[in-house]
Amino acid sequence: IAFDLDLIPGHPFEIQQPNGSPYNTGLVHVASNGTVSTDSAAQGKSSGTLYWRIPENTSGTFAYQCTLHPAMVGAITIKRLSSL
Repeated sequence: IAFDLDLIPGHPFEIQQPNGSPYNTGLVHVASNGTVSTDSAAQGKSSGTLYWRIPENTSGTFAYQCTLHPAMVGAITIKRLSSL
């Protein structure tokens, strides 16, 4: 999944596990200048593109959250293809 963070400037973006802690696996952030950050270092960016490579065995409901604004939160539901 790719998230275009340039569409939400000023809102540090974080993907969270169902328990609310940061999810840091399979994340790659590419800044506008080409700088690449991975996993926990890819969290909390407010520009560029965040890529999330979701492992095949992952399922559940995760959150995306603006770390500055608690009300700016949403859900991402991941379902394994084998269970559909």
